[in-house]
Amino acid sequence: MNGTITPAGEHENHKMYTIWFKDGKVIDYAYKGEVINYIKTGTFEYDDFLEMPDTSIDEEDFYSKN
Repeated sequence: MNGTITPAGEHENHKMYTIWFKDGKVIDYAYKGEVINYIKTGTFEYDDFLEMPDTSIDEEDFYSKN
């Protein structure tokens, strides 16, 4: 993953994020769980059920994918 994650407001009291990629691609309206899942797996998928994930990310796992 190469890019930047920025806050993008809220929807029904859930924080939303935008992922900006260096190649110009953008993912809008992503929930925290979707962003965390993307960081862990390298694959983005919209999935409202990922809103409340286990947010503990192993630092070694994070850096190995970035």
